[in-house]
Amino acid sequence: MAAAAGFAHPGRLCLLLAVFVTYHTATLVWRWRLRPKFQQRSTAKIVFQERRISGASQKNFFTQLSGAQRCLTVTLTETELWTQLPSFLLAVVPAGGADLEHRIPVREITHIGEMDGLTWITFRREPTAKPSLLALKMKNGTALIHAVKHLQAAA
Repeated sequence: MAAAAGFAHPGRLCLLLAVFVTYHTATLVWRWRLRPKFQQRSTAKIVFQERRISGASQKNFFTQLSGAQRCLTVTLTETELWTQLPSFLLAVVPAGGADLEHRIPVREITHIGEMDGLTWITFRREPTAKPSLLALKMKNGTALIHAVKHLQAAA
């Protein structure tokens, strides 16, 4: 009982609160600087966009489990495919932990298709790199697939 009363000392609570706020503020600023920089939607030529998508990266076991439920935005411009989390989730999702924010040039997409109600996107950052895989639960996945294939054929 005495140990619990000692922990609740106002000075200690203020110190813990200050450490908590400082840590989360520093994490938020660090995440904001590290996240991919996306072009303004008003200047980008958007070919396809869908909001409130669920999805997960297949990078490792943690990213497969962590995923996002109805909060991703997928945007296809004439040159890139963007997957974005809302800004307010930056403080919650560990930096790079979910592997869900991407700017993927259309030419780096090696395969896109549907299977079991999911849209699967495979891409490579470099020719020698291991391919990355995203699984997205979309309402209009076939439209995204056709738009990407059309852009790849036109390039």
